[in-house]
Amino acid sequence: RPEMPISLTNPLEGKGSGSPAGPLPGTQTAVPGGVETVLEYNGLYLNVLNNIDRYKVKTMDGFGDADVRDSREDNPGDDGETAFPSYYSGRPMSLQGTIQAYTLFKMRDMIQALEEAFRDIRQEYPLIIHGRSSAQNVFINCKKNSKLVIQEAQNDMRYFRDFMIPLRASNPRILSLDRPAGQASAFGAAAAIVLTLVNNGSFPAQCEVMLTGGMTAPRITNVTNGTMVKFEPTVVMAQADV
Repeated sequence: RPEMPISLTNPLEGKGSGSPAGPLPGTQTAVPGGVETVLEYNGLYLNVLNNIDRYKVKTMDGFGDADVRDSREDNPGDDGETAFPSYYSGRPMSLQGTIQAYTLFKMRDMIQALEEAFRDIRQEYPLIIHGRSSAQNVFINCKKNSKLVIQEAQNDMRYFRDFMIPLRASNPRILSLDRPAGQASAFGAAAAIVLTLVNNGSFPAQCEVMLTGGMTAPRITNVTNGTMVKFEPTVVMAQADV
């Protein structure tokens, strides 16, 4: 029986790797955080565990990945199928937890505040996930897509009520709260790369470009993939997503 080779080289340490020498401390840069974080939506803070009266978040679902639009067709007269390009769809999410209040009247206030924060279903608001540092503060724009569930049951002498908040984000991207920005001015047709923005995340980024001032036939070119946005011959002020 041949002996199994043993590697004496040190393993490469990364976010998904381990070490036989012992546990790794972690980078403390991964986003988003989970039930250990403070959540903020429309001015309401959840999971502030230092407070006596609080919204204790116990489960966060859907923050790991978004829905996928996948299309494929069976191969006629042959095994297998033909896969077409897949795209991410919206991101369904939910927050489940318990309202923990010290008095009955405070519990009723907190139930009403929770309903008011998520009442507007005509537009999306940022759900902010506060991390350990500013670099870990992220947000995703979302809104309630089904009814808010608050269970009304008194099982003991505590003023606790379980809640579940169903959410959906039309854009599945979880974005940094401190978004990188840059400014360029007084460049002409012969200009080369005038502005570079770095995507610090792990998903294809979307940048917002604003053109101000009088200009003739402006063009914006992404030198990475060659895509271009052309505007009308005369622009006073315009804004576009590219």
